Amino acid sequence: MLVKKIILLLLLICLYGCQPKIDMQQSLDEALSQANALPSAMADNKKEFYSFYLEPEVGRLQANETSSILKYKETKFAMNLNISKIVNAQSYGDIIPTTIRLSDDYLIAQASGEYTDYDGSVYQYQSYIYELANNEYYVTLDTQYVFFSAIGSSYQVIDVIKPMMKIAKSISINADAIMVAYSAKERIIFEGEELSLYDEIIPVEGKVSDMIDKPDQIIETDNIEDGTIIPNDQGEEEIFEDEGEYRTDSLE
Repeated sequence: MLVKKIILLLLLICLYGCQPKIDMQQSLDEALSQANALPSAMADNKKEFYSFYLEPEVGRLQANETSSILKYKETKFAMNLNISKIVNAQSYGDIIPTTIRLSDDYLIAQASGEYTDYDGSVYQYQSYIYELANNEYYVTLDTQYVFFSAIGSSYQVIDVIKPMMKIAKSISINADAIMVAYSAKERIIFEGEELSLYDEIIPVEGKVSDMIDKPDQIIETDNIEDGTIIPNDQGEEEIFEDEGEYRTDSLE
């Protein structure tokens, strides 16, 4: 019995080793092209911040308000709503996707392009594949609203590209709810009121004291000699030392 198990294990190892090595760059390009050719579906899974479509072959294992762990066939993949990108897009306009990347030493394939979602809007995407240890690969797909990632064999990471893109094409976001929950920015309407730090325009020549408004006190700074004693508004005495080093006409 033990001998049969050993033989079976050796056969499995041989079969695994006989799998042809695929061209990851070509396979990634083809998978994205085929995914873009698929019809876009309307969202059927509604969450507080966004909605999306899940085809029957994709199961949801775990989820919270911004992320989900999904499974396509035997491959698990993560889907994360890109909150920072959405807030920036709402505040400053659409921005080019920026994906989470590993070291280029492990990068073996990459692709970028455009996709059309369910309502005809065109967005950009970026995708990267990295070769890890033990014949595993890490794939990412960064789209307008969602960032996808998965780890698996070369065939698994290529195969999971299609459901990722199909979900991306179905995404509908609740921008108002996202902004309320994650943006501390308030819209401010400014009135036409001017504020000034100084009551006088900075003179071309003169002293720093010339720029400071001192109510209840009239000082003729040009007539003040070194060590002159002037009473201030509290009835105390101020001694004005030589301010020559602060004269504006001596500034470079």
